[in-house]
Amino acid sequence: MPSDTLALEATGISKTFGNVKANDQVTLKIRKGKIHALLGENGAGKSTLVNILFGLYKADSGVVEVNGDTVDLGRPKDAIDRGIGMVHQHFQLVPVLTVVENIVLGNEPSNKANVIDIENAKEKVRELAEKYQLDVDTEATVEDLPVGTQQRVEILRSLYRKADILILDEPTAVLTPQETDHLLQVLKKLASQGVAIIFITHKLREVLEVADEVTVMRNGQVVGSTTPSETDESGLAEMMIGRSVVLRVSKETASPDAKVLQVKNLYVKDDRELLAVNDLSLEVRSGEIFGIAGGTTIRDLNCERLKLSRSLYGMGMKVAAVSLLCSDPSGEIHRAMLMAGTPCPYMGLIGDEAARAWETHTEDIPVPTREHEKSAQEKRDDALKIMGAVASALLLF
Repeated sequence: MPSDTLALEATGISKTFGNVKANDQVTLKIRKGKIHALLGENGAGKSTLVNILFGLYKADSGVVEVNGDTVDLGRPKDAIDRGIGMVHQHFQLVPVLTVVENIVLGNEPSNKANVIDIENAKEKVRELAEKYQLDVDTEATVEDLPVGTQQRVEILRSLYRKADILILDEPTAVLTPQETDHLLQVLKKLASQGVAIIFITHKLREVLEVADEVTVMRNGQVVGSTTPSETDESGLAEMMIGRSVVLRVSKETASPDAKVLQVKNLYVKDDRELLAVNDLSLEVRSGEIFGIAGGTTIRDLNCERLKLSRSLYGMGMKVAAVSLLCSDPSGEIHRAMLMAGTPCPYMGLIGDEAARAWETHTEDIPVPTREHEKSAQEKRDDALKIMGAVASALLLF
């Protein structure tokens, strides 16, 4: 239920990258049960600020208080432990794991035999999904889901960890209009249950529709605060840009001329020999702007290695499964684990010891290399070699 009680207060936050001052003495107050829009152009400092609040960046100066307590948010686990959850613009999910496996990753329920109790996890996730109208198939594999559903998984992951402060960074950037409308209703539902929400966007209509309070940033500084009842799109745009802005541009009706491109009955298979384009036909004429829209799914060509990891995970061999996942050279799994508050194992170390080891040995963190330019067959061959090595290692136990 909405209240005037502060859930989070950031005071005098500053952060510099080289010669760029991304945040300059930023102060922000977030109230329980309120949707607080953080508005600004690209580069205004919004994402830097919330990355500090989620423990991804360390502020150069300033103080953060959560529920009245001064806190040190040195890493995501610190934020998660304080009830802060974050849905990133680029989702931090493990593509080959199921919905429920992604949601409980790093916080898995176990039975009396200390084996992961996946059925218990499914039930808890279903209850959350029903409560907040976040419909998902708990057994679906994330890589097969549309973007809007993947976002629901991210939100449920934070709620599963009992987050009562939820940060969403440009959450509607990848959604269809229908998915956007549904998300805004979900945010209102969460706020009505007492969740404090930080909603980062530069879409003015969404701010006016869903926000209770608005903070506007420009060039790393807070330039003003307001409420939707006190302003309109023009007022918000002027605060963002620093001058009057024309929001509507007159457009003459197009008069398309000669046909310059024609596609008939096009079929295309992807690297896994799956149908990616199915009977596509279109015509493009000179003098017109031709728009193409569609959804997105995540695919991971190195799926054999990841499927073996899921098998180990299901057998309760969590450390072995996660270690294998973390060997992904793209670094995506390493980052997803960090976002979940549970760092990848390091040389047999887990938990806080692993986190400290990664901080000391940053050169060992996987980064994208030419590896990702390999063909699908080369990647499959590499995956089979990894499977063979792991199978041999398991025989030694």
